[in-house]
Amino acid sequence: MASTFQAQVQSVVPERFRLPRVFTALALVEELGEFVYAASRQDSMPLAISDELGDLFFSCAEIANEYAFSLSSDSSTDNLPHDTHDDHANLVILTGQIAKCVLEIECFEHSAHIALANSVRGLFLALSSFARSNALNVNTILDNSLEKMQSRVASGKWETAYGDTLWKKRVKHN
Repeated sequence: MASTFQAQVQSVVPERFRLPRVFTALALVEELGEFVYAASRQDSMPLAISDELGDLFFSCAEIANEYAFSLSSDSSTDNLPHDTHDDHANLVILTGQIAKCVLEIECFEHSAHIALANSVRGLFLALSSFARSNALNVNTILDNSLEKMQSRVASGKWETAYGDTLWKKRVKHN
C-alpha cells in the first residue's frame, strides 16, 4: 500500500512543482498543524480529518521521494514512540524527529538518512493506525488525496494545491 501510494505521488506531481527537499519537511509540519487543529475540534467532521490525514500521507510520500527511500520497508521502527497513549503527541514527536533528521542532513551534512526513513515510515504507520482507530478507511484517504492533487494539477490550479505557500516563497526569493 505505502510503496504504491509513494509511486503514485511521484507520478502525480510534475517536476516543476516539486518542493526542494527541506521544504518537504516544512510542509509536513504545516500539514500536521492543520490536522491537529481539525482533529482536536469537537465539531470536526470525519471528512475534514480524512482530508488532513490525506495531506499528511502525501507529505510523507513527498519526503520519501525527495530523499530516495521507500515508505515500505522491513527496517526497524522499534526506536519510535508508540506508548504515549496520545495519538496527537505521538504524531508530533514523530514529525519532530523527521524535522531534526532533515536539519541534520541539510544544514549539518550529517548522515541521518536511515533515521529519517525510519521516522517517516513510523509516521506513515502511526497515521494509518490513527485512521483505523477512528473508523476511517486508509485506502480511501490515499485515493482521495491523489485525486485531489491530480485534479488541481490537471486544472492548472496548482495555486490551491498542497505546498503552494512554500512554492510561492521559493519562486519569490529566487
